[in-house]
Amino acid sequence: MPGARRRGRDRGVSALEFALTAPIIAFVMLIVADIGNGLQQIVRLEAAARAGAQVAFTEPDEPEAIRTAVRESLQYWPLTTDSPPGDVTVTSSFTCMCVNTATTFNCTTGDPESSCGSSDFRQYVSVTVSRPARALLWVPITTLRGNVELRLR
Repeated sequence: MPGARRRGRDRGVSALEFALTAPIIAFVMLIVADIGNGLQQIVRLEAAARAGAQVAFTEPDEPEAIRTAVRESLQYWPLTTDSPPGDVTVTSSFTCMCVNTATTFNCTTGDPESSCGSSDFRQYVSVTVSRPARALLWVPITTLRGNVELRLR
């Protein structure tokens, strides 16, 4: 009968080990799922920023057209400009940089040739799409962001 007692004790030890390790494994699995969810949202925001940048390539000084392209790319996410919690925020900027002096300025309000003193300047457009992170359990990131910057000229 000593073998039967040892098997009963082994089953009790196995049950105790499972009871101690199962919550830790479940917690780690939730953290991995949470990080994966955040990465999936970041990829989707970057794709939306690329959709906005494609419009910005032809219409860089039309922020409403850029927002519309992003809105169409994110069909199932709410989108507002004042960004209450849970909403997506779209920002775009159209800037110029003088090649000789590396001075940047807003292309829509200033004349690039007079600001640079020559016609040697570069135009950039930047589209950023962001939203607050929605965590299942715990993610150290509070804002998820996708950003695209294009050089137009």
